[in-house]
Amino acid sequence: MVCDGCAQAIGRKLKDLEGVVSQNVTYKNSMGVVTYDKEKLDGENIRKLIGDAGY
Repeated sequence: MVCDGCAQAIGRKLKDLEGVVSQNVTYKNSMGVVTYDKEKLDGENIRKLIGDAGY
């Protein structure tokens, strides 16, 4: 991430991913916290979504 816009873009993509319960991505801390339903999603799906988005 290089700016707040990047963090917001990642957050929007996560919000649209089925199984994500909540997300909080911040540029200031260069991190994101994602709560998700393990029956619908796993960490690899989340990493792939972020990587495919160019981050």
